[in-house]
This record gives sequence, C-alpha cells and structure tokens, in this order.
Amino acid sequence: MADEFEGSRIFLNIPVFAARDKDLLKKPKSLLVLGEIVSMLNTTGKFFMGNKNLAKRLDCTPQAINNYLQLLEDKKLIVRTKIYSQENNAIIGRIIKAGPTLLNARLLGLTTDVDEGSKHELGRVVNGRLYKDNSLKEHVNRTSNTNSASQSNAQSVPRLEEEFEEVWTKYPNKKGKKQAFNHYKAWRKASVKHTNEYLLGQLNKYLVYCQQNNSWYHPMNGSTWFNGRFDDVLITESIANKATKRIYD
Repeated sequence: MADEFEGSRIFLNIPVFAARDKDLLKKPKSLLVLGEIVSMLNTTGKFFMGNKNLAKRLDCTPQAINNYLQLLEDKKLIVRTKIYSQENNAIIGRIIKAGPTLLNARLLGLTTDVDEGSKHELGRVVNGRLYKDNSLKEHVNRTSNTNSASQSNAQSVPRLEEEFEEVWTKYPNKKGKKQAFNHYKAWRKASVKHTNEYLLGQLNKYLVYCQQNNSWYHPMNGSTWFNGRFDDVLITESIANKATKRIYD
C-alpha cells in the first residue's frame, strides 16, 4: 500500500499555523512541500518521495526542494533520517517523519519518534473528510485499519505483556523498557495485522544487520526500536535490493 501512494489527489494538508509563518510565506513552495509531506504521513506513516519527483511536481529544481526541506527542518516541522548501504556505508536514501512542532500541534494520526525516548503518541485528530477522497485505495485501507483496531483492542494487557517479553528478551539493547512496552502496546492495538510473529521476524533481520555492521553500528535503545523503527531495516533492504531505484536525489 505504501509503495502505491504517490501523493494526494484532492487536497494537501497544510497546517494553518504553518501557512501563516512569515518565513515560510517568503518561500510559498515550502508550504506545498509541507502539504505533500503531511498528506503522505497521514496515509503511510513515512514520507519517501524523492527530491527529483517533488521538484517535478512543484516545477522547481531538486536543490530548491532540498532548501525547502532544510527550512522545514529548521522549523522542527520535519525530521530527516539518512539511510546507509549495508555494503559500503554510502547514503542511498532518506525518510522523513514528523518533527516536534507538528507533533505538538497534534495534527498527525501516527506515532513518530522525534528523538530517542520520545513520548509523543498522538491520536488521529485530522478530519477524515478532508482526505478520504484522495483515492479509493486510501479510503479502503483506513476503513480496514479502523475495523482491525477495534478488534485488537479487546486483547488483554497481561497477554500483551507476555508477548512483549518474548520479543524483549531477544532485543540486544535493553534501555527504556517501559517506553518500549508502551510503543509496543499501541502498535499491537492499532491493527490485527500487527502480530508478534511479524515483530520477531523484523527483530531477526535487525540482529543480522547489527552483527554484519558491529564494527561501527550500535543497536538502538529498546525504547527507540519499538517506536516504529523496526521497519527501518525493511526500508534499507528494499532500497539495497533495488539499487537502480534511488529515493535520495
């Protein structure tokens, strides 16, 4: 689903406080970039559109897009994370997540880590009618997730604690256990598709990654990895396996 999303087709989600920011108003296309980012974050949880595609969409240069992204990052509206090759440690991509300014404004319906140990876990408050018509696929996906969440909410906390321990005992950097469990619990309750089997599979891949790069890489704190970072390894693998399709321009 995430790979199919190519941006909003009806509306861009541009926060009002950002649209009235004097610095951003001096560079109006920075607001359009922000709108693209917020729209995709609300649909997929991560922003992965490359600078070249953004430049084509907004009729400007990739360097201009990079300048807009830097401005948004300076305003703490976004956080950019570089993705490195497992083979030679070269930068092969980047993902964008919500920054503290967006999170504090409670605009996004997702859990995003701003820094290690972040406690920002927000409920969805964006009006669904503003973006449900982006595409039929997006609408069906959100409806499915809502139904799944209501079913998984019935799962007992003791059972979640037991299954969390199964993963936690295998995780190499045991810092921030309480926060890690809170992230885990929210993730499990969000969808019936969020299973322990999936998380254990991601952990096994992460352990292999840590072992292959132990000369320079130190495993994340548990509170960070369980805060959605377990999917970062998949993103890296996906990019590494498709070297001809770079997302970082």
